[in-house]
This record gives sequence, C-alpha cells and structure tokens, in this order.
Amino acid sequence: MTEESREGAKDKAFEEGSKLFYDAFKHLTTISAGSILLILTFFEKIGALRYRGFAVAALVGFILSIIGSVLAMWFLAKDVSIRGVKTPLDKYFHLGSRATGIIFILSFVCLVIFAAINLLNYAPPQNR
Repeated sequence: MTEESREGAKDKAFEEGSKLFYDAFKHLTTISAGSILLILTFFEKIGALRYRGFAVAALVGFILSIIGSVLAMWFLAKDVSIRGVKTPLDKYFHLGSRATGIIFILSFVCLVIFAAINLLNYAPPQNR
C-alpha cells in the first residue's frame, strides 16, 4: 500500500467519522425539539401540573442542547473542510460536545420525572 493510498484511506475514515458525529448531533437536535413540543403540549392539555421546575429545567436544557448541537455541527462541517487540521478551537469542541450530551441526558431525565409525576397524579376532568 502506497503512502498516497494510505493518506486517502485516512481522509475517508476521518470524513466518515465526522459524518457519524454530525448525524448524532442532528438527531439530538431533532429529539430536543420534539421534547420541547411535548412539554408545551403538557402545559396546554393539562391545567394543574405539579413540579413545574422539572419542566422548566428540561425546557432550558433542551434549548441549550439544540444550541450546542448546532454549534457542534457547524464545527464538524468546518473541520471536514480543513481535513481535520488541529486548531485552537478543538478543545472547545470536545468540551462543548460532551457538555451538550450531558445537558441532553439531564434534560431528558427531568422530562421523564415531570411526566411520570403528572401522569401518575392525573385525574381526567369530570363530565357534567
């Protein structure tokens, strides 16, 4: 295998890995947006909700997750265009991508707790 073909294979592997990361952040953005709609639906359909703090924390977390994911996708697109050359911003990408994932997981946990509490205590309105 020549040096040129090894370099081409390395570039292709880097590009494919970046696409996988990009897709992961794209899905994180989609799930976060759907979760925001779910929270808003809870507030619209069910009047008296308990532990709204969990919903607010989840809402803020999902918004931060969307912002972090979009920034990460922007960074990945730029990184592919420069073929993975190390830049001073790389450390921010690594820190930001981890923070985005952690924020998403914590937001999802808050949403699950909020939904469980409110669904367990839900009493449908009485027909008159």
